[in-house]
Amino acid sequence: MSVESGGPPTGNGPGGALGWLPITGIVVMGIGLAALALSMQSGKSLSRKALGPAAEMKAAHEQMRSVDPALVKWDLTGEIEAGLQEPTGIAAAASGALLVSGDRMVRLIDPGAESVREFALDGEPTCVAAGPGEAPGAFVVGMRDHVVLYDSTGTAQKSVSLGQKAFVTGVAVDAAGTVWVADAGNRVVVSLDDTLQQITARIGEKDEARGLQGLVLPSPHLDVVPVGDGTLLVNNPGRHRVATYAQDGALETWWGKASQAVDSFCGCCNPTDIARLPDGKIVTSEKGLPRVKVYEVDGTLESVVATPDDLSRASRSSDVATDAEGRVYVLDRPARLVRVFTRKPTG
Repeated sequence: MSVESGGPPTGNGPGGALGWLPITGIVVMGIGLAALALSMQSGKSLSRKALGPAAEMKAAHEQMRSVDPALVKWDLTGEIEAGLQEPTGIAAAASGALLVSGDRMVRLIDPGAESVREFALDGEPTCVAAGPGEAPGAFVVGMRDHVVLYDSTGTAQKSVSLGQKAFVTGVAVDAAGTVWVADAGNRVVVSLDDTLQQITARIGEKDEARGLQGLVLPSPHLDVVPVGDGTLLVNNPGRHRVATYAQDGALETWWGKASQAVDSFCGCCNPTDIARLPDGKIVTSEKGLPRVKVYEVDGTLESVVATPDDLSRASRSSDVATDAEGRVYVLDRPARLVRVFTRKPTG
């Protein structure tokens, strides 16, 4: 799960010499580009007059927000209070509990038992993951430049620094207990050995010899999802793609395109976050125009989980998670809520 945290890095970060753009600037730029695109589609000229006043641009943005109801195949069936002023990430544990990070803590929320446990941290978390599997109740927390493994009592067991340029925006643990870290600062996904001290693989780096263009991150959003068959799902938001990598770094497949259409990804850099359903379908989340969607493995849009009207308009990015029952959890950060979506009955 990934999130913006602690403000944009200085110097030559993932945005190159320009660094990361402020969120407000990105949203305004996205709305303006959308209006231009709609104007082109309608046959209007690109003159100042054709763009019209602010009202016309607002209407164009509202048109982008609309979603065909037939695509919305999920119901909002629950809302869980994050209990945090600045929630940053979520993860679903095998026990059915929900992990929520933020405010220098991790909260373990068990909706079924109506219980909450809180674990204090030594720093501000950017993301959280459940596991490893051999340590029930353990969890992994990503912080700005390092990753910490905690046991079920919330005691820190191991920690690893990824360097001064690191900006950890996503962590995940696979079935073998390997910890995968999405480092937006260094534009790479790395795996760590069981001591949490050694990097054993690097995914997504530019490699001209292998024909790999590398990850493009205009803003700090990078996520990773282990598939379970030896491959990984990684978002490439600057290229508006979701890619499948082998664990040796080979790029196997990718899909996605840039467009304001509902089956595509709009703005400068989407999708921001990804998750995987038990049936293999892929969940994506977008910022700017906040929406959550489900895609087939080949990149065909299957359904819309949350429309822009289901999430806060001020949403900068929404972390997503799934559980064994096929539910989708969406972190609505401005509302300080985790919204729970369940697939609508068929027939």
